[in-house]
Amino acid sequence: GRDMLGMAKPGMTWRLGMDDATHIETTATLVVGGKDVKPGKYTLWAVKKSATEWTLNFHPTVGVWGAPELTTGYIATVPLKLETAAKSSEELVIAVADKSGEAAITILWGTAQLSGTIGVK
Repeated sequence: GRDMLGMAKPGMTWRLGMDDATHIETTATLVVGGKDVKPGKYTLWAVKKSATEWTLNFHPTVGVWGAPELTTGYIATVPLKLETAAKSSEELVIAVADKSGEAAITILWGTAQLSGTIGVK
């Protein structure tokens, strides 16, 4: 029942993983925040911009373990909407689902839910 994401301070960069940074691998070109992201592997980073604003950032460096977080060099960024989750989750959950030909991404931890949309070419 804790607000895990709410405990983060504005300006915090989060590698979306306990040890290794979570990565995504795509065989299609993605459209992230209006920018084309070529097929390949990328690590995912969430940045808390303010009390209510988050972004999901794609970085070309993979195999990142532990600290320090990668705070520069992102190739694309998508805004995330912060909401209160319908059900609390003690573990970090990242889900991707089809949303009318786009990829709806949801990040859930504690009572907070971040969501955004990524295009697929």
